[in-house]
Amino acid sequence: RQVESLVSPGDVLVALSTSGTSPNIVRALDAGAARRAFRVAFTGETGGELAARVDLLLNVPSRDPQHIQEAHITIGHIVFQEVEQEMFG
Repeated sequence: RQVESLVSPGDVLVALSTSGTSPNIVRALDAGAARRAFRVAFTGETGGELAARVDLLLNVPSRDPQHIQEAHITIGHIVFQEVEQEMFG
């Protein structure tokens, strides 16, 4: 419901799922597609169901949820630092 009420065309929707199969995340990405959002997923090794539902897949080459989550935190910090640098110098 949050995606349905908050996401507009051109927005970036970021989803995190270690397995890539979380039903609520799958539904959120489908809702984002219906709203023409650019969809990014952070997942584990295979990408699960999310791999086919996103515009950009950032999958960590591991099946260990703890290691996947640690990598997601690190990747997130790097990505958002780069976005901030690009936007605000």
